[in-house]
Amino acid sequence: MKYVHKIQRHISIIANEVWHCEFLCPHLFMPFTIEYFTSKEANDNMHKLPSTIKLFRMHSAIPITFAFIFAFISNVQPKENVVMVPNETHYDPRKCGVSLNVHKPYQLKIMGGTDVEMGEHPWTVAIYLKSFYCCVGTLISNKHVITAAHCFFKDVKPTLKLCGPKHAITEEEALENVKVMYGSKCLKPSNVSSCFNVLPMKTMAIVRAQYGRFFRQRCCGGDIALLELEHEIDEKDANYICLANRILLSENEKFYTIQAVGWGSNPTVKRIFMNNLQKLEFHRLIDRDKCKQIYGKLLSNDILCTEEAYSRNVCLGDSGGGLMAQLHDGRWLLLGISSYGTSCKKLADKAAQPLVQVYTDIRMYSGEIDKFTGYFLPWEQV
Repeated sequence: MKYVHKIQRHISIIANEVWHCEFLCPHLFMPFTIEYFTSKEANDNMHKLPSTIKLFRMHSAIPITFAFIFAFISNVQPKENVVMVPNETHYDPRKCGVSLNVHKPYQLKIMGGTDVEMGEHPWTVAIYLKSFYCCVGTLISNKHVITAAHCFFKDVKPTLKLCGPKHAITEEEALENVKVMYGSKCLKPSNVSSCFNVLPMKTMAIVRAQYGRFFRQRCCGGDIALLELEHEIDEKDANYICLANRILLSENEKFYTIQAVGWGSNPTVKRIFMNNLQKLEFHRLIDRDKCKQIYGKLLSNDILCTEEAYSRNVCLGDSGGGLMAQLHDGRWLLLGISSYGTSCKKLADKAAQPLVQVYTDIRMYSGEIDKFTGYFLPWEQV
C-alpha cells in the first residue's frame, strides 16, 4: 500500500508501510542516514517510480508503526539540506533548536555541572504538581511539552514494585494539578548573582496529557509523557527544540556536544534543588549493549545511556529533562529524556558505584509525538 502527503506544489512525500525496522534502522548514534534508492531496490509493493523521485532511508527516529521510506518528489533538483515543512502552526523546523541571547555561562553545578545562561536552553521548562516543583520538561513545539511519565507518580518515592495505573495521578487529574513554568533559567529570581534581576517564569496550564501507557505496562519502558499547553508560548521568551524525524541531516553529521539539563539536587553543596538551571556535558553516548552490560539488569530497548561519575551526574529533580545534541550549525536536537540512574547522594558519599544514567530515546516515539502534536497532516491513500 502506498501513501502520499502533499507538502508543496512540486513536492510530496511517499511512504510505504511494509518496510521493516531491522532493514532500515542504521547505527544508533547517526541521527539520520540519507541514502538514494532506485524504485527496483525499494520494494516490490512500490510501483515503478519516476526518475524525479528521491527515496531517503531514515533513522530509527521513525518507529516501526510509522512509515520508514520517504520520497521527495520534485520537478527540480532539491538543494542540499532542504527542509520540508508540513502545514503545521506549532512547529517550524527552520526555527527550532535556536538559543536566545546567549552569553558566556557561569561555572557551577547539576552535580558537577555548570550554570545555564539566560536563553541558552530556552526550550527547558519546569513542571509543578500541586504548586511544588517536581520535574523538568522540554518544549517540542510552541504548544507542547515532553517529559518523563514517572513524574506523575502519586508517591514522591516510587518503586517498580509499586507501579501500575492506581499508583499514578490520572491524566484528567493532571489537567487540574499540573502547571508548566517557562521563560527563565531560574525557578525564582533571587539575590544570587546568576539569578539576580532575571525575568520570572511564566505559568501555563495544560489542557491535555498522555502518559498512561507507562503505568499500564508497569513502568517497563515507555517513560515518556506528552503535555499540551493551554496557549502558545510567547516566543520572545522561549523556543522549542528540534526533533530528529523533522529535519534532514547529512550522512556525516556529527554532534558538536551532548548535554543534559535540570534544576535537580546537588548533594555536594547540600541543595535539594538548584535555582539556576544546570547543564552537564558528555563526550559521547554509551553503546546500548555496553549499557546493559554495565547496568547488570534487564533494560528496555527504548533507552540511551551516559556514563555516571562520583562527582557529576543527573540527579533527583532532573527527571524528564532533555538529553540534547548540538549540531554543526549551532542548533539543538532532542535525543532523550532523563529516566533513572544511581542516587547522586550515594555517589557523592561513595556509597554506590557509578553505573549509567538512563534516558528514554524519544526517537523511538516519533510517530506518537507527531500524532499528539498534529505535526503531520493525514495521509492520502493513492
